[in-house]
Amino acid sequence: MIAGPDMSSRAAKSLLLGLRRQLVVQAAVFGGFGVLLVVFGAFMAASDDSSSSVLIYGCALLVLTLALPFFAYRRIIAVWARFAPAGTPMSSEFSFDRLTLTAGPTTNSVHASAITGVAHLGTMFVVRTRQFATPAMVFPEELVPPAVGADLLARYAM
Repeated sequence: MIAGPDMSSRAAKSLLLGLRRQLVVQAAVFGGFGVLLVVFGAFMAASDDSSSSVLIYGCALLVLTLALPFFAYRRIIAVWARFAPAGTPMSSEFSFDRLTLTAGPTTNSVHASAITGVAHLGTMFVVRTRQFATPAMVFPEELVPPAVGADLLARYAM
């Protein structure tokens, strides 16, 4: 297949679906600290008019927490735009012990023994491994034959 102009945004949407739990936890932690700072700053500002910096820091932390998914989305788009810009030839190879994705001159491969999970998120197959906390490989569904996709999901359900 040839990577289209929407490949990076498709990958970003699919990866954010997979990172949903991690983003929720991060947002809860940062948002929790932001709420605590806002409350603490409000009490400090109510008792003394000159010390409202904690309130400002808390509000800034809440705004950054709300912007976290947007920044993650933009970062994934930038990475995929460099990895597989529009017009890049892409191919995949699936064997019993190895999954391989080739985009232009770059080839990524993962051994089946390292795979901990495979999910079909949006329009991509996301492969997770033991070595990384983030997805190791992302395959566009056009590169995964239906029988292979069903087998991967059955063997490595997340």
